[in-house]
Amino acid sequence: MLPIVKLLYNKIIMFMIMKLPCESIIWDILPSIRKEFALNLINEYGLSEKETAKKIKITTSAVSQYISGKRASIKINDKEILKEIHKSSKNILMNNGENIVFETCRICTLLRGKSCHLNQIQNNQSYKPLCEDRIWNVLPIIRKTLAEILIKDYGFSQRKAALKLGLSPAAVSRYISGKRGLSSSNGLNDYDFTMFKKSLDKIVNYDNKTLIQKEICKICENLYPNHILRNE
Repeated sequence: MLPIVKLLYNKIIMFMIMKLPCESIIWDILPSIRKEFALNLINEYGLSEKETAKKIKITTSAVSQYISGKRASIKINDKEILKEIHKSSKNILMNNGENIVFETCRICTLLRGKSCHLNQIQNNQSYKPLCEDRIWNVLPIIRKTLAEILIKDYGFSQRKAALKLGLSPAAVSRYISGKRGLSSSNGLNDYDFTMFKKSLDKIVNYDNKTLIQKEICKICENLYPNHILRNE
């Protein structure tokens, strides 16, 4: 493929790739919250970048990128939100970062204007917000299973399955080859596969990104609370 053709092809593919609401949080909202925490801890409380990184459970290089403006391009301007971020930063400092997930999710909830199960978040034993847990552990398994069923039961090619699910053909190829979403079939029972197929019956008949998002989110909500796939 010629370089210019390949470039145009890649741009078209990136335009077609569908971003789920939880992915928008991870790529757009979460970095901005972490950046504000870092700025508060450094500018208001005099912490070093290394100390700040330890408090908010990220790498020192990530803090450096936040401070230099290389990461988190979306700026939070709402005065009430910034006031709440300042409160959270103080709480994080006082609790030595042990409450970082709760405070991060609290600010995220305020920004998005939606309810959030903060009790569940507060009891989370990891330093990873629940939305990140879904992105890295659950969503790849859902996408891989959907792609596998589309190809096996509906006769889709990998390229057609990618187009239908709002993914790149390369991503579907990695799912099918086992390089991504490695444990898609582990922990899934007959009920789960029935749920996947019911969603796909709707998806294959409509070219509607909103519908695809809705069905993937519905599957995620059914799988995630039961910890079917998280503790393998």
